[in-house]
Amino acid sequence: TQSVIKRKGGSTGALVTIGSAAATNFMTMNITSMGFDGVTNTAGNYVVEMYDVIRSAFTDCHFINGDYGVFLNGGISVLFENCVFELNNRGANCDSFTSMANGGYPNLITFRNCGIYNNSVRGIFFDNGQEIVLDTCDIEGNGTVSVATDGGVRIGTGIGSAASLPDSIGLIARNCWFESNAGAGSIECLSGRNNIDNCYFIANPNTTNDIYLDTCNYI
Repeated sequence: TQSVIKRKGGSTGALVTIGSAAATNFMTMNITSMGFDGVTNTAGNYVVEMYDVIRSAFTDCHFINGDYGVFLNGGISVLFENCVFELNNRGANCDSFTSMANGGYPNLITFRNCGIYNNSVRGIFFDNGQEIVLDTCDIEGNGTVSVATDGGVRIGTGIGSAASLPDSIGLIARNCWFESNAGAGSIECLSGRNNIDNCYFIANPNTTNDIYLDTCNYI
């Protein structure tokens, strides 16, 4: 049974914040069987926002009804397992920030057995770090028709920027299911080395491409 943290009417900003942009050390956090309900997807209303979280795991959690379900600023070795991201504008966002702890880049972020459903702009975005792993995930109903930056999963243009290594690993997707996404593609990779293995792309008529690759390497 999940406990649920729910936004109080009229409040703004992040429902839950873990860490701080001004922190000079890293944060470790393990959360199990927790629901986070942002109530409204108004711009800027993040459900859970994190800064420089490392060696952390979120298991059986539910992120719903926000501008971003999860906004991960930096982060190293973070696992989401059996989690659901749904009915947000953006399910999960992993990007860099200016860190006072000499971190700030998202590296080795893993989604395992997760559901990413019906997020109106995008399911997952990852950029300016190295290695995002999608393992046995169901990614359905994300994005908006004819919007060039919308879709299921988007890997940005800055993979490897932390160490000036443009051939760093971007996306590893294996055993995943992509269905009924809309926008540019179920998967877009705009930099890095990317590996898509044993995935299914079913009934995505409202995406321009099932998979779109540009200025990147792929296996």
